[in-house]
Amino acid sequence: MSKPTGHKTVQARIPACAKEVEVPVDPTHRFWQNPPKLFKKMSKEQPIGYVLYGTDNDSDMIDDQVDIMRCDLCGKITRNTSIFDSFKLRKKRYDISYTYDGFLIVSSQFKVFCEQSGIGGIVFYSLPKEDKFHVAEILPVLEFDSDRRGTVFRKLCPGCNQYDSITGVSPPYLKNPSRLDSMSFFRSDLLFGRLDAQFYLVICSKALVEKIRSAKFKGLSLDPIHQ
Repeated sequence: MSKPTGHKTVQARIPACAKEVEVPVDPTHRFWQNPPKLFKKMSKEQPIGYVLYGTDNDSDMIDDQVDIMRCDLCGKITRNTSIFDSFKLRKKRYDISYTYDGFLIVSSQFKVFCEQSGIGGIVFYSLPKEDKFHVAEILPVLEFDSDRRGTVFRKLCPGCNQYDSITGVSPPYLKNPSRLDSMSFFRSDLLFGRLDAQFYLVICSKALVEKIRSAKFKGLSLDPIHQ
């Protein structure tokens, strides 16, 4: 779920929330030569927090699963820990990474770091075939300000009450940013992306990000959150 590193078209399998970053990263692009007033203003403001991204690890959690429960109307999956049993990680050089279908994978070093640092809001699940990695789940929820961002919701399913896709994530905004705790992870209330490739945003305070940065974990990238 890494942010784009260039201005070329991203393949369809790449998580939709990554594709929805609408600011071209290429420094030669005319956007950066003459940025809109909104981004000029934001660049001068100090962020109140960050969205944490991980590098794509070229893996799928549910791709080979045959006993996944899905909505009868739209085909949305029901996620549970039983689907971790046969998972194999293709790229193992990252401490923080995402599968194509939205699972956050972290190294044992990252798990130990969180536990020893007293960082809250995160739980870890073992991977039977990957003893040096874990699935991480963020529990506390912060409400994403979809109205301010102009987020687009498509095809609400009457069966499972989930959308086919939710797009428009960057720049991110929160409805209650004052709830950001200095040493706890949060996740967004919305799943961004499309179909099986949907992701919660992982949200961190400035203090937590600085602590994580100091550990120099591989695969980390950040998107600042402003008021």
